[in-house]
This record gives sequence, structure tokens and C-alpha cells, in this order.
Amino acid sequence: MFQTVAWLDPSHPSILKNNRWEDVKFHQAIRVAPGKARVVAKLADNTPLLLDQQVGSGHILVFTSTLDNIANDFPKHASFVPFIEQTARYLGRLESGPASVQVGSFAELRDAKEKGAAVDVVDPHGERALTLNEATEAQNIQFTLAGFYDIRRPNGRNELIAVNADRHESDLAIIPQETLSLWQNTANAAAGPVAGGTSQIDQKPLSLWWYVMLVVLLLALAESLLGNRHLSVDKEAA
Repeated sequence: MFQTVAWLDPSHPSILKNNRWEDVKFHQAIRVAPGKARVVAKLADNTPLLLDQQVGSGHILVFTSTLDNIANDFPKHASFVPFIEQTARYLGRLESGPASVQVGSFAELRDAKEKGAAVDVVDPHGERALTLNEATEAQNIQFTLAGFYDIRRPNGRNELIAVNADRHESDLAIIPQETLSLWQNTANAAAGPVAGGTSQIDQKPLSLWWYVMLVVLLLALAESLLGNRHLSVDKEAA
């Protein structure tokens, strides 16, 4: 004879979030005295199914049935995978943050209790993103590169954050014709007509090379004249 889950603790922080266990059939469960543990889920006969007890800064979860599709059919239901994921996050003290963030966004590195503790951040190039002073004092970090940032927090927890460029910067949609027309009109207005009916685009840049050649020629003639005059003075002296 099987039983179903009759009660779920709606105030539990994360394990049972968005989970539906109404159709899960449990054939076997071990009767455990809760003691100081918090009962998170119960079967129809009030047998505790999931217990949570805090030990130090961590938590211990007790699931009184099995996860092998023998004592229940839980693995056959859509709620099984979210339960495993949320349980792992809860026990690992991982906040359920966004799957990815954009370049330019910020992330908090420490709380008030971790003031002065070192935080190590490795950027997408595999280099440390913080100086020694920033690693012990910085409260947050700005993601300036696209890729994966590895944040190693003072409590020993590692967090891998995916940073993506803004999707508007890589939009492959065709530019509307009115936008193209606006750009073309802006360019034409910037290169409008000037005096004489010609535009700035039609004007050719002035070439200065022949001015330079003329100056060089004048210098050569002046040098030749001065040289001849100097030679004539030397001949008269001789």
C-alpha cells in the first residue's frame, strides 16, 4: 500500500520551491523521531519524510525514503530533478542567482561578517582581477569582460559566474529601411553644398608637392649663385 505526501512546509527557504509532490507514491519510509530537526514534509500517516537540522553553520537533511525508484516512484516525476538541484544548492549554501549577467554589472564579494577576509577573483583570462589590497577590502566587483569569473569567497565557497555582452550589441536583425534613410540623410546634410554649387565631398584635397619642389629649386639656385660669387672672390685674391 502506498502513501502520498500530505504536508509540505511552505515556509522552508528553498528546497520545496515550485515543487509538486501530490502524485508521488511512497511505498516505504523509515520512521524517524524528529527531535530538534525541522520537519519539512510528511506522508499521509504523519510519518516525517524530509527533515532539516542546522549543525554549526551548515545543515543536515534526512530523506526517510529512497531515491532509487524502489521504495517510491519519485524519480519518474518532473519534480525530482528540481528537488535534487535545490537540495544541492541549499546544502552548498549557493544562492539561486541569475544564470548569467551582463558586462558592466556588479557582484557583491563579502558581507559585514567577512570584513577583512580575502576574496580571490579569477577573470576570463585566468588572471587575478583584484589586487592584494582590493582582495581584502573591496565590497563588490564590476565585470568588465565577457566570459566566466571564478569567485572564491572567504567561507570556502566557489562561485562561477557567466558574463555575457549585451544582446543588443550582437543583434542580427535587418536594419529597418527608415533607419538607413535617416543615416543617409544625416551624411548628406553634413556634406551639404558650399559656395559655387559644389559640395565638400566633391572638393579634391590640395596637393603641396609642387610647392615643395619650387622651394627646393629656389634654394638650389641661391646656393649656386652664392657659390659662384665665392669662387670669383677667391680668384681675384689669387
